[in-house]
Amino acid sequence: MKLKKCHGTWPPPAPDTLLRPGPGFSVRPKRTPEPIDYHAEKVGNEWVKRPGRLAMQLLTVPLGFSDDRIDSIVGEALKRAESIGALRQRGPQECLHDLRHKLYAVRYHHQNYTRFETEQVEEFQRDYGPPAGTSIQEQHPSVIYEVEAFLFQVRSSLDIVARFLAAAFGFSGETFGAHGDRVISRLERNIPKELAVPASAVATLIREAQASWIDETVRMRDEIAHRSALAGFSCFVQHPYEGGPEARIQYPTMPNGERVLDYVDRVYRELLAFCRQCLQYSLEAMARREQ
Repeated sequence: MKLKKCHGTWPPPAPDTLLRPGPGFSVRPKRTPEPIDYHAEKVGNEWVKRPGRLAMQLLTVPLGFSDDRIDSIVGEALKRAESIGALRQRGPQECLHDLRHKLYAVRYHHQNYTRFETEQVEEFQRDYGPPAGTSIQEQHPSVIYEVEAFLFQVRSSLDIVARFLAAAFGFSGETFGAHGDRVISRLERNIPKELAVPASAVATLIREAQASWIDETVRMRDEIAHRSALAGFSCFVQHPYEGGPEARIQYPTMPNGERVLDYVDRVYRELLAFCRQCLQYSLEAMARREQ
């Protein structure tokens, strides 16, 4: 079974699971294609029709779902497989496919939150009666759960990056751990001389990212995991009406006071840039190990 590089899963589903019967439903189609009840086999230099359909299943994604930024990050690495033998191994390729999956998950929750906030603001602007005497904050699940899921998927992406770094630089470790400090420690200890330059570059990259977004994001994700709530997080706060033609509503905000939409935008951009650079340094390390 063949899969498109940009959308296929890794590893591909086992053949005996592709057409396994399961719960389903029936619909009445508006357009019906001509049923295909034959397949083609190559006999010598010619293709010959044979009765019976092929036991196969095409894996696709919805039209418009693909993202060039994410696909290019992983695609550029996969292209190097032709020149880097280590990249053709199952482990590193699994990491790359897993990373693409997780980055799409981060994008999914980013888009879901963006859509919800936009729709909620439009609803407030269309028909709104402000509270009098006290502020109101509605703990809306679409805000809380999307932000929590966003944080979890970002952290999962970092763990997969750590797996790829371990494969590239030849150290043990399966998670990002301690905000990346464990990865930095391994990159600075017992690294072969020929890998010192890319290892130092990755360590510097992680330290800079820790200061700008990783420490804060991982701390908030861990807080949710252990406490099931994010202290200091707020949804839309409707302030009491004080007269005049306008009423004030506060956007959902992160514990640091940053608007949630600005936060998820910033971290998503930072994560993509971080992954791209980590993969580039990792590929350099793999190439040096084979020289």
